[in-house]
Amino acid sequence: MRSLFILLLLFAVPARGAPVDVTYTLTALGMNVLEITARLDVSDRGYRVEAHSQTTGAAALFVRGGQTTISEGQWRGAEAVPLRYRADGVWRGEQRRTHLDFEGSRPVLRSLLPVMEPEREAVPPARLTGAMDTLSALIWMARLAGLGDRCDGRTMTFDGRRLQEWTARTEGRQELVAVGGAYRAPALRCAITTQLIAGFRSDESRETTGRVIPGTVWLGLVSPHLPPIPLRVDMETRMFGTVRVDLVRVTNPP
Repeated sequence: MRSLFILLLLFAVPARGAPVDVTYTLTALGMNVLEITARLDVSDRGYRVEAHSQTTGAAALFVRGGQTTISEGQWRGAEAVPLRYRADGVWRGEQRRTHLDFEGSRPVLRSLLPVMEPEREAVPPARLTGAMDTLSALIWMARLAGLGDRCDGRTMTFDGRRLQEWTARTEGRQELVAVGGAYRAPALRCAITTQLIAGFRSDESRETTGRVIPGTVWLGLVSPHLPPIPLRVDMETRMFGTVRVDLVRVTNPP
């Protein structure tokens, strides 16, 4: 669940080559449980996104952890061409690492901690063709939204263990007030879904883990250096019901 929400928060593509810092909070069961800060640095030639997440509040007393996630890539027209993805962190005292490089149109796994569980099926290499890391996929979807005020798209993402299909569909515009007053105006509302299609565990029900997970993202303009970025994300989870992610701060670094 952590990775999903950290990655969803970065559904953004700046139009100019000026970095912008954003901060989000994740709320589950009525409590703030995670804070995410991210620096978005995207030009017409390529992109680099670096995000830092940390458990916060009462949640940190039970599940202490944090992670740094970096994605870099280039543009081919309107399409994202990922180059590398790095995720490093510690959760519940255990080191976590996923390093991907991209060769042609396929991700190549360079490092993974913990190691692959024996009960999880490996994703066949042939199925990885065209898959991106999730940051690159979301940046691509947001680029489309910035170009045409729509968020329709479909792609596959690979996180080192699981292959998922992601879709986004435009639902229209809706008045939205962001937490702390960072935004108050009509926002582009997008329905999103994720679905596990490969990398299942043998000790879990495929019917349960392979079901479509729905969510909603609201996108709005908050900086002259950015196209519409996520103001709010609502996503269904198996363990915590619907969780919410809110934009709380936008800063242009000096």
